[in-house]
Amino acid sequence: AIDDSPRNGDSVDEKFVEEAIEAIEAGKDPNTKTTKAVGCGIKSA
Repeated sequence: AIDDSPRNGDSVDEKFVEEAIEAIEAGKDPNTKTTKAVGCGIKSA
């Protein structure tokens, strides 16, 4: 997940990707290591 509010961008409290990038740029490990996928699966033919 990109953030903690996959359905409503106005109610985001945690921005997982943005925070991870900032941590890496600062030479630190990201706080969030994994997140759950939200949505439907994509299948190829």
